[in-house]
Amino acid sequence: MRLRQGSPVWSRLSRLVGIPTLERGNEVAIRFWRTWFPRSSVETHIALALAATLCAACQPIHMGIDSDYTVAVENCYAYRYGDKLRKVNFAQAFDWCHRAAQWGDANSQTLLGELYYLGLGGEQDYRHAEIWFEKAARQGQPHAQYMLYRIHAASNDLARQEQADYWLKQARQSGYKLAQPR
Repeated sequence: MRLRQGSPVWSRLSRLVGIPTLERGNEVAIRFWRTWFPRSSVETHIALALAATLCAACQPIHMGIDSDYTVAVENCYAYRYGDKLRKVNFAQAFDWCHRAAQWGDANSQTLLGELYYLGLGGEQDYRHAEIWFEKAARQGQPHAQYMLYRIHAASNDLARQEQADYWLKQARQSGYKLAQPR
């Protein structure tokens, strides 16, 4: 993730530093420091150099701060299955998985489909489950492919039966164990 002007991290960092430099760029930093340090002194030059460095350095450098996407994916799994820091919480999992799924993460889309399918963290909704499973399955996620097979196979409609066969074949080709013939 690159730190971009106007991003929440950018704003937090500018507040942390306590100067408006990171908010609007180098020109503001220079104006700020010239206002507060009107005399030309060594300290002023150091302050200007620091302000310019902060502005220039923050824009192109990866700061090692997790992106919203990464945090959403991590929390999706953590609240669904639990980890050392978080207990299983389906309502939180639903919220975080929805965020991560909107970013296009196939595994999070599958987990969100599973939450809808099982009614965990909200009401059971097979239609929404199918939508999220399909988004993940089209990206090659084997569990989503298998779940689409199960959803379509439960229907009496011939077209949906054909779709069930297609998704079962896809899941088998992906090597998904539950889809393999016994």
